[in-house]
Amino acid sequence: MITLERRRGRDEDETHIALEGPPECYGWIQKLREPPEYAVPIFQGFISDDHMDEHPVYFKRNSVLHLALYVPWGNFLSRTRGDITGIWSNYAAMLCPRLRSHVANISLLRKSAEDARKDAKLWASRSEGDDTVD
Repeated sequence: MITLERRRGRDEDETHIALEGPPECYGWIQKLREPPEYAVPIFQGFISDDHMDEHPVYFKRNSVLHLALYVPWGNFLSRTRGDITGIWSNYAAMLCPRLRSHVANISLLRKSAEDARKDAKLWASRSEGDDTVD
């Protein structure tokens, strides 16, 4: 887990990683939490298998969440350069079968939600607003 700290002239090292993104990020640095500082991750919204997402606020949100959920931080902390989606893709290919099935379930959940929305639209169009059942 990480915390964000003001950079204040600090360079990168084993526990501090530059925060890349829009210009507003340049004054900040990510600090890896030490074992007694661990926290429980909580994220809002949905997670998707779309790694080319262009969210207006979150930088490569789905790739970051996948890395955070399935790859130990220590495994990729040394990778400070490169595209985060590429880093996720490399590690995704090396996941054990159990974790790969969890990743695949994210895709299935997205497809299931899409199917449920289509079914709801179809039901609404056929019922013409009548909620009663004969």
